[in-house]
Amino acid sequence: MKVLLVPCGGISAKNQISSKDTLPRCLKALELWQTGQYDRIVVTGGIFLPQHIQTVPAGEIMRQWFEKQGIEHDKILVENKSLDTYENVRYVLDKLKEREIENPEITLVTQWQHSWRFWLTFRSYGIKIKRHKVKFKISWLTWLLEFAFIFIHLIDPKGIWFFGRINRKKRNRKSPSE
Repeated sequence: MKVLLVPCGGISAKNQISSKDTLPRCLKALELWQTGQYDRIVVTGGIFLPQHIQTVPAGEIMRQWFEKQGIEHDKILVENKSLDTYENVRYVLDKLKEREIENPEITLVTQWQHSWRFWLTFRSYGIKIKRHKVKFKISWLTWLLEFAFIFIHLIDPKGIWFFGRINRKKRNRKSPSE
């Protein structure tokens, strides 16, 4: 089975996908989907921002966006608990296993630096992925931070050490119904 994996980058306004990073990923994934070469789209992301910005899991917001673009509900698999790249990978693998989707051919749709972090984390689980990179401009400071994040993923590909735990603790938000 061929799967497009689209992680959330950000949420802006009130439960809207960010036009800076998430929307370009979704648009590229939609373009790839329309080639007819994929069986499922997997969207991933939980609630990781304060309630004045986000009260709905990012994966659900992205699912709604893809459905508005005409993609059938049953073709979209939603992971909606993850708080970071490490959990994106772990929970997506759990979702695929739940659905008995074995040995999927995964194509990740995200920015180049984010794709390296995903690549390292999937590799730590023994899984190879394809990467379709989305281009966008970033500042020199963001470049430096991204290289730092890649280095952290290189030494801690499953996010079990200090930095991964601290980041998830900082991002841990609960939906209003919980």
